Amino acid sequence: MQKKSCFRHPEKITSRKCYECGRPICFQCTLKASHHFFCGRKCHVSYLLLKYPRKWQKKYGRKKKRQPVDPALLRWATGLLVVVLVCLVAVIMKRLYTIESAFDSLVVDLQDKPAQPSAPLPDSLKAVISTRFTVTSPINGTKIRRSSFSIVGEAPDNFVVILTRSERILKSAVPIRRSFRFRNVPAEIGRNEYVVRAISPDASMAIMEKLVIYMDNPALEHLTRDFTRGSAGEKIISLTFDGGSYDNAARPILDILDHYGINSTFFLTGQFMNRYPEMVKAILEREHEIGNHTWNHPHLTTFASNRRHNTLPEITRESFQEQLRKTARIFTRLTGRKLAGYWRAPFGEHNRSIRTWAAELGYRHIGWTSGRTWEMSMDTMDWVADRESPAYHAPSEIMRKIIRQAEAGDGWGAAGGIVLMHLGTQRHTDQMYEALPEMIEKLRDLGYRFVTISEMIRLSEQRASE
Repeated sequence: MQKKSCFRHPEKITSRKCYECGRPICFQCTLKASHHFFCGRKCHVSYLLLKYPRKWQKKYGRKKKRQPVDPALLRWATGLLVVVLVCLVAVIMKRLYTIESAFDSLVVDLQDKPAQPSAPLPDSLKAVISTRFTVTSPINGTKIRRSSFSIVGEAPDNFVVILTRSERILKSAVPIRRSFRFRNVPAEIGRNEYVVRAISPDASMAIMEKLVIYMDNPALEHLTRDFTRGSAGEKIISLTFDGGSYDNAARPILDILDHYGINSTFFLTGQFMNRYPEMVKAILEREHEIGNHTWNHPHLTTFASNRRHNTLPEITRESFQEQLRKTARIFTRLTGRKLAGYWRAPFGEHNRSIRTWAAELGYRHIGWTSGRTWEMSMDTMDWVADRESPAYHAPSEIMRKIIRQAEAGDGWGAAGGIVLMHLGTQRHTDQMYEALPEMIEKLRDLGYRFVTISEMIRLSEQRASE
């Protein structure tokens, strides 16, 4: 076989050539695709577009010798392909619009209004519902171990099927060839109730089936538990620091911890990481651990308005998990490492559902040790800057309350306690870190040692298993 110089690399001699254009190519220039060698993606696409036209040309006795790419033929084939794709998309969109637009107002009413008794159905529609609609999977009462599953069923093609939970629409589908499927239906630990409804072309709605699904996942259940205190059997205490908006106290805090040889756990928002990347790296370099504090520190529940931890309407499973994912991504991009498997809710607002959503991503919620009064809590409230506020406390006062807890003779003291402080504050004086050295020394004099959250959880679980 005659050898020639590669058209891109003249210094390289090769016997290989492009299957489409025939030019010599070396190993470095070779694109292997469709069982042939090509000099690049353009020639491969040309081959695919002209493959069948050439077969027809050969079949009907036209030019049998392979010819270079005919620009006119290539334009014709490309144009035909584009027209076919546009027509196909238009047909599909028209079908979906025609079927679903008739039910748009009905779906909106279902989303915005409480459940209303369904209107009586015609006998003919009742017969259709009973004989032509069915949910084939899963069986009512099924137990699952994953946080999402699929619902499969059968329905006529001219109906729309919707899935609701607590009168909130989760998903909708148009049956194709009498089959429909809802993928990635979210489930929470325990009992989950769903309703599958069918909407007819004349806008009559009927309930196809009510599904009750039970979720039992021991690993997820473990991560869903809120951790606010370690074992009371050991004199251990954890200093934790939240970073949300400012880092004006971060450097002195790191220096104090470094001086006393203490490793702590920090919970940082994604915006904090984006604003102070060097501080994030400094925390890791001193061998502290970093947990997730969401992306932009949003309110998650209605606690601020009604003192109840009901999930806010705008907080969904998807939006909340994206808060955690986005923060984890920027942390990995900055450090090349993964966040610790812990998160802390902004403002301390969370509930079982929100903790379950975090557990699905591998995060366990870490709170802080609290009590019925401020004196019994290990929340320092060091972020409060208004001296006139009842929540304002001087550093010496904050230190004294924690020491009093450690000196308590009730058998608990501050053992297993989690202290909450912040890396930033709007205070110009009376910074909490000013009292931190004295607090550390007094706690050590009382026999306490300082551990990270990871170490506290390990020791607590170890003692619980004994």
